[in-house]
Amino acid sequence: MRKLFLLIAAAGLASSACQSASYEEVKLDNQSSYTVSCVLLFDSISKTLEPGKTASVNMDGGFHGFKSLTITPKPWVEYKQEGNTIAFTDVEPITLEVLSLFTDNVTLRAGGYMETEPMTVKSGKDNHNKIYTKTPTFSVSYTYPSTVNYRYNAGRNTMYVTIH
Repeated sequence: MRKLFLLIAAAGLASSACQSASYEEVKLDNQSSYTVSCVLLFDSISKTLEPGKTASVNMDGGFHGFKSLTITPKPWVEYKQEGNTIAFTDVEPITLEVLSLFTDNVTLRAGGYMETEPMTVKSGKDNHNKIYTKTPTFSVSYTYPSTVNYRYNAGRNTMYVTIH
């Protein structure tokens, strides 16, 4: 009888071990100055972290990426993964200097990556802004066809834009 009990107990333990999931603790660390909201892949766990806050979640098999990631108010945060820690940090802004060769004001957009967007660019004036990407897609609203050329100067951390 004792052998039968041990056999049933061993079979039960083996069965439960095969059914258990391999959960790993994943730490989310918001080192940025913005609120970060995310939904983690596969487990669909939602988290919102205020600046300076951390959270730990147990995920099946560890971190697999984000189903969605929202930064409030703008997409000026990046994240890096080291092991099972995901750290959110601020993206360093790039100084934007814009020159328009048109005599009238034009409206410049960069897909939500400028600090002030849309930006009204005045002819003959200093037009400065901040941008949070080195590979923007600029668009211009103006009466006539226009072209936008830009170049990034890493030494000055400045992007020079010409609208003509």
